[in-house]
Amino acid sequence: MTWRQRLSLQILPFRTLPDVRAAGVVIRNPASLPWWRCWEFYLIFLLASLLRLYQLGTTEFDNDQMQLFIMSRNAVTHGLLLATSNVASIGMYNPPATNYLLMIPAAISANPLGGVIFTAGLAVIGVLLSYFFTRQYYGRLAATITALLYAVASWPVFYSRFLWNPNFLPIPLVLLFWFMYRGAVSHKKFWFFPAVFFLGLVAQFHPTAIVLVAPLLVALVLAPRKTIRWYELVLCVLGIAFLYGTYAVRLVETHFIDITMVLNASKHANGFRKDALIFYQALLGPVGAPYLGPKSIFYSLRRIPSPLIKWAFTFILLGGGLLAVWQVIRVGRRMSQEQSRSRLWLRRVLDWWLELRASPLRCGLLILLAWQIIPLIYLLRPSVKLHEHYFLLFLPGPFILVGFCVSYVIHHLDRFSLGRIYRLLSYGVVALLICSLAVTTFLYEIDSSTTGHIDEVAWTNANNYYDDLGTMQQALQSADKIALQDHYRSLTIETTPLKIDGMSYLAQSLHTPTMTAINNCLLLPAPSQGPALLLMAEHSDLADRLAVDFAHARLITSFPRLSGPPYLLYAVSASPAATASTVTFSQPNKDPYVQLLSTQSNQSQLVSRYQLLGSGDVGYHYDHVYTFNQQPLANTTTTATAGSQTCHFANYQAGSQVIVPLGNVATATLPAVQEQVSTYELRPANVSVSLFGTTIPMSTFAVNTPDPVTLQAANGTSEVSTKVTPVAP
Repeated sequence: MTWRQRLSLQILPFRTLPDVRAAGVVIRNPASLPWWRCWEFYLIFLLASLLRLYQLGTTEFDNDQMQLFIMSRNAVTHGLLLATSNVASIGMYNPPATNYLLMIPAAISANPLGGVIFTAGLAVIGVLLSYFFTRQYYGRLAATITALLYAVASWPVFYSRFLWNPNFLPIPLVLLFWFMYRGAVSHKKFWFFPAVFFLGLVAQFHPTAIVLVAPLLVALVLAPRKTIRWYELVLCVLGIAFLYGTYAVRLVETHFIDITMVLNASKHANGFRKDALIFYQALLGPVGAPYLGPKSIFYSLRRIPSPLIKWAFTFILLGGGLLAVWQVIRVGRRMSQEQSRSRLWLRRVLDWWLELRASPLRCGLLILLAWQIIPLIYLLRPSVKLHEHYFLLFLPGPFILVGFCVSYVIHHLDRFSLGRIYRLLSYGVVALLICSLAVTTFLYEIDSSTTGHIDEVAWTNANNYYDDLGTMQQALQSADKIALQDHYRSLTIETTPLKIDGMSYLAQSLHTPTMTAINNCLLLPAPSQGPALLLMAEHSDLADRLAVDFAHARLITSFPRLSGPPYLLYAVSASPAATASTVTFSQPNKDPYVQLLSTQSNQSQLVSRYQLLGSGDVGYHYDHVYTFNQQPLANTTTTATAGSQTCHFANYQAGSQVIVPLGNVATATLPAVQEQVSTYELRPANVSVSLFGTTIPMSTFAVNTPDPVTLQAANGTSEVSTKVTPVAP
């Protein structure tokens, strides 16, 4: 075969290839090569891998990403089954398929980056599967265009570069429709059970994907009855039980509250919304870049090149959709116009249906249209607020329609006298559009991994600060290195409620003993630890004031982040030791919990310093919570108000101290106040099931929140009066 034939992307006529196969005749296309000898396969693999693995260390690592990997790692290290994954936006707990997949990289390494690489690798495999699937049913040219678009389109790339439930959709989605085509188009056996299994799997990654039962029903109607065996029905029941068995235990334990949430959410349709059409169209073009600032490279492309690319592919997609509809509804040539007029309407419909089922091409296109149209109609009247990731369930359907349209048009250009020139021009236009899309996607990745290019204000308003795994790990490792070099014996990390579990988990790999707390209270090491380091993982004016004014902290250095203020590293002096006059709080007949050391004021802020007498162990969903209440004395006439502060600690050491801000500005001028302390501990709400006399524990994302216990002083009272002293300079 010559090099020209090897580079050729010729295809067989679309109306001939599937129908001739259905008649039992095998046609060998002289231009068809095994996939490993096709140059486009390696180009697709290279582009998909490059765009999904480039600068992957800067992957987003916020609350969802932290919880997914930590939960999977916890299940591996403790040998637990999983009953749920994380919480969906409507409040229900997701099924655990995502975590079971992440247990594979979590078993290999405790570094979350391994899970991100695993996710990106699965996405690359999904792109390659789309090439094989489309090549089998629509030809090599359509497969090349489909897979190239899937490899370089911005949204598929974006949703393959971080840990999240919908990001695992590519492989099971392609396999789901491959098995549908196996039964309805190829008329082969053993397709129904795999299709039902993969439908159950994609529904675990995002509940909206349950609407894909519609194309499955279409495939079920189109497939010959002989392709479905009775034992597949039994396998379907066993497969769904395998996928949802542990999740069902959680549902029974909670009286099916998650199902109730889904049903209640589905009842509140908001009327027609064009958002669904906008999000669907966005799948074809560059990412909207809502969080890239004016400094970014991509920012200058948002007005002209990006819309041009998106609309160009939109018109091709519409052409492919109309072409597919025409192929499905057209009447066969064997029926003349006279026969068509003379026959009854019902007879004509029956003839059309028989011709449709006899044409594998038209059956496949009908399934493809059902995949793209029915879920889109459903999302036009959403019951919840729509987001971009809801539309990942359509992929790679739009790209298949684009590839189908282009290959069909190019094939029919041979009818014209200048057909060869038209074909070359068509190849050039499509190649230019795909290259432009690849460049814009790559530029977006450069921006999203460059400090200062992310729009801090837009991202903060939508999602709190943008945190990436690379700078987070670098800040912790740099602080650990400074602690070892300068002989600091402790490192305290102050962060937000959404980041406390993740920061505590990453800190476990450090050499320096660490404590982690939410930054509305200032956690300090025990006096025996001497001077220590304090890392502010999230900027907080209150935490900064507490550190400088009351802990006499000194700023050492800062570590940049991709968006938002940098991480700040302070050195704090040794904490003051407890005196004999300190008040101890405890539960009756139990060890003491905390000691009230002092209550201080700098005329603008009143704080109380407590010492934690026990130690708080670190663990998944193990949080230690203290609520400190303060109010003016009963006989005091003042405008000061009562204050309350709830402090969360992921872990702490015995003897650690906490500075708690209380009250308002007027409170800071009071001579004395009353204080009260209550506490409780968060623990994972695991479930269990008994099987053959053996109790099997299962981990869930839920936590048990017990009622707070009010602590008492040695004299049996829960409220203690304390004198306010000025803070030492």
